[in-house]
Amino acid sequence: MKTEAIEDVFELSPLQQGILFQSLYTDAEMYVQQFSFTINAAIDIGSYRRAWQSSLDRHAALRASFFWEEVEQPVQVVQRDVEIPLQFEDWSSMDTGAQTRRLEMFLVL
Repeated sequence: MKTEAIEDVFELSPLQQGILFQSLYTDAEMYVQQFSFTINAAIDIGSYRRAWQSSLDRHAALRASFFWEEVEQPVQVVQRDVEIPLQFEDWSSMDTGAQTRRLEMFLVL
């Protein structure tokens, strides 16, 4: 990552250090939260993407990540610009069973 892409760097709190340690050295997925929802109406994907991008732009915590490799001490880095990684898939042509199987494959269950 180029230094001009970095907005801020923070030392990890003891809790963050513990979370990072557990996630790296154990099979702990307890800190992964995931949700899904169904939209049963037409949606303007461009507006949806812009709304999420606006949230990402506004809140530094959503642009933060841990860096621990090739550094003396693990740190939390806030990136200046991050593009929302939104993936859109239209499954409306599939029957309910096929949609369920596809969702199960897609989600971390």
